[in-house]
Amino acid sequence: MFRTLMICLSLSMIGPRLLAGPIYNATNLGDLPVTKINNAGVAIGFSDPTGYLGSPSSFNKTGDPQGFTFNSHTGVVTPYSPLSVESPYAIPTDINDAGQVVGRVTSGNPANAHAFLVQGGVTQDLGPDIVRGINTSGQMLRAHVDSTGTASYYVQWNGVNTPIVAPGFTPQGITSAGAVVGSVGGNQPAVWQNGHLSQYMSLPSTTSSLTNLSINASGQIIGTANSASTQSSQGFISALGTSITTLTGTGGEGFSPHAINAFGQVVGNFAGSNRAAFYANGKFSNLNDLVDPSLGWTLVDALSINDAGQILAKAVGASDPLKHANFLLTPLGSAVPVSPVPEPGTVVLFSLIGTGLVFWRRRGA
Repeated sequence: MFRTLMICLSLSMIGPRLLAGPIYNATNLGDLPVTKINNAGVAIGFSDPTGYLGSPSSFNKTGDPQGFTFNSHTGVVTPYSPLSVESPYAIPTDINDAGQVVGRVTSGNPANAHAFLVQGGVTQDLGPDIVRGINTSGQMLRAHVDSTGTASYYVQWNGVNTPIVAPGFTPQGITSAGAVVGSVGGNQPAVWQNGHLSQYMSLPSTTSSLTNLSINASGQIIGTANSASTQSSQGFISALGTSITTLTGTGGEGFSPHAINAFGQVVGNFAGSNRAAFYANGKFSNLNDLVDPSLGWTLVDALSINDAGQILAKAVGASDPLKHANFLLTPLGSAVPVSPVPEPGTVVLFSLIGTGLVFWRRRGA
């Protein structure tokens, strides 16, 4: 039995190299331009054959701009109708877990833009105010711009508008709990909830603007701090009451975060090498290392991640970078991977070792 145990221990050392496989199953969606995926596995996107306000795609047979949803479980693409022929650009900006889609409709003139809501297959006109997000309860983060160009913000729910009164605060997104993430003065992250504004730890004074701000259910914020004076950008992650952590890859490579899920897993891309990346628990992973190496594509950006760990990514041909495709990455197995992910071979072999130890102890008892 001791000899068997030693063999198991020896295999555990080489198991990761011999038995390791891809962590994600990569599904090639072709030119389907998906941008965000909810926790039910439904994604949104917008196809524009002209390339004016969106990406062309072969699924669009009408020749007209077309918004759509994509069900990752069934593979079904469902187009939704614009409000009118005169305003065909119904561009989705957010989808909640109930499948409600919000966005803006425009004929090409931003001054004529209207907000819309798609639910139950019906597109509804929400009027001229902008919708920046919708949560699972149906609360919508909206913005009204008056004739002078001044914006005011409010949360709309069940027909009731709750003004966001916080001087200098510019909202960008809303969580399932109704917390609104945004920036103060355009350069410092903050959260507004129940009439109270909470500012996070300050970013460097050289920060001139914040982009890609997002918040998860735990109150973790991600974003990119941009500096006009240094002509640089830096990704970051922070939680209320904690310091801001800059997101820098191995060798100091800059990381641009795009989305965060409830588990604090972040996706984006390494700016220098132009590779899609995954961040969790203080560790980075190149997503190209977590898929089948024979894929034939190089993942260059990751746009969205849901709580099941599904990721929407963009890719270029490994041998022809002029070829482009969109991918859905689905974790292998039921567990959501946390970087660094234990190698499958290691997990199995250590289970065998544990079994061997129990058996050996019983034999020696």
